[in-house]
Amino acid sequence: MFLLVLISFFLYSCNHYIQCKIAEIMASGRNAQMTSVLIENYYQYKHIQLIQEDECDEDENVYEMPIQEAIIESKIIEGKSLSAVFSFAGNCCSDYRGDYTISDQTITFSMILLNDDVCDCLCVYRYELQIKDLPDQVNNLEIKFQ
Repeated sequence: MFLLVLISFFLYSCNHYIQCKIAEIMASGRNAQMTSVLIENYYQYKHIQLIQEDECDEDENVYEMPIQEAIIESKIIEGKSLSAVFSFAGNCCSDYRGDYTISDQTITFSMILLNDDVCDCLCVYRYELQIKDLPDQVNNLEIKFQ
C-alpha cells in the first residue's frame, strides 16, 4: 500500500521527465536495468553527460558537510555548451541522476535519488556534468536536489 501511495505521489508531483518515467517503471514492476536504459536514451536526446568521477569517498570531513548540498568546483559555459564539476555529501548507497530546466538565463540541474537504499555511512560524491546544444542566453548554473 505504501509503495502505491509513493508511486501516486511521484506521478502527481513529478516536474522532471526522468522522475516521471522512473515512477512509471516502478508502477509497472519493470527492473532497474530498464530505468538505466531509459535514462541513457534520454541523456543522449538532451545531450547530457553526468559522470561520477570517483567512487563514493568516505572522507573523514564528510560528517562536517551539509547533506545533498552541491559545491560547484568548476564551471565553464561557452556558446551552447556547459561543463562543470561538483561534489556533495550523501548516503554511501545512493544512486543519483538528474535533469535540467532553464529559466532566466540560469540552468538548474536537479539531482534525483533513484533508489531508497540506506547505509550507515556518508561519503563525498563527485560528478562531471556536460550539456551541449543549450540556448545562447544561458550564463549561470545551480544544482539542486529533489
